[in-house]
Amino acid sequence: MAPPREAALEALLGRLALRRGREPGQERVGGALGAPPGTLQTSSPQTVGVPRSHISPTPAARELNRLLAAAQEAVDQKDYATAAQNYRDYLAKKSDDALVHYDLGYAYTAMQRPDDAKAEYEKAISLDPKMAPAYLNLGLTLLASDPGAAVEPFQHAAALMPAEARPLFLL
Repeated sequence: MAPPREAALEALLGRLALRRGREPGQERVGGALGAPPGTLQTSSPQTVGVPRSHISPTPAARELNRLLAAAQEAVDQKDYATAAQNYRDYLAKKSDDALVHYDLGYAYTAMQRPDDAKAEYEKAISLDPKMAPAYLNLGLTLLASDPGAAVEPFQHAAALMPAEARPLFLL
């Protein structure tokens, strides 16, 4: 049986939205290599007709992907401090990645740093206003300290995920 503090943390993390629908160890597709997150970039105007295996990412893209892989591995191991550091290092090089701001918010939540988590979820939303899980996690983060402030993020999440009952239940 987990100690009470660990059990409470696990319960909180269980309530958070799935992290972009990835299962532990699942590779990130897109993002650092320039493809929209969640899609596979198969060609660009410069690479039409060139097999994907012959396209080498730049050293900078390889480094960004290494940081993401290390962060994901740390999250899988529940080493949220290491994951947060990898995400911060990534964002120092590519600050406009909404998904990584979202992931950093998740890591901060796991580290029980709600103010930092709130800032990262808000940054993710500012970069991608249709990121429903960021609204949901922002609402959950605000729920403990300011339930009234949680209403608006839950409303946005409900509007963006009309088939999901969870945001409506939280309202």
